[in-house]
Amino acid sequence: MASSQASYSSLWFSRFAHSSPPPAAGRFYNAQTSNKSRDAVVDEIIKLAAETVGNSYYSAIESGFNDRKTDLKTRISFKYSASRGVFGTPTFYINGFAVPDSGSAIDYKQWRSFIDPLLLAQSRKRDNLPHLSL
Repeated sequence: MASSQASYSSLWFSRFAHSSPPPAAGRFYNAQTSNKSRDAVVDEIIKLAAETVGNSYYSAIESGFNDRKTDLKTRISFKYSASRGVFGTPTFYINGFAVPDSGSAIDYKQWRSFIDPLLLAQSRKRDNLPHLSL
């Protein structure tokens, strides 16, 4: 049960971290949290997350803050992002390359304009492979 709870928390954190923040997220910047304890801030984040994804996930989100595996995954993700020059959200990469002008949300049409040429090139490579007939 603990691993499934951690994965729910990871899912929420990755959604929250890589999308436009909800208006309530403004209450978690430095000035708003500097006089609060870590526990008080965590409680507020858990409540916001539960309101966002549904109160039935409250315990899963809460356990994510105390789960070592989730903590390590989050730290690795953060360090990897920092090593790639990510300094804000949203930031998108395709095959290790930054998507140009990805400082804001990208719609379906824009994603297709990035991905379709890559899929076409990959398809052509496969077509040029020698075929063995049995």
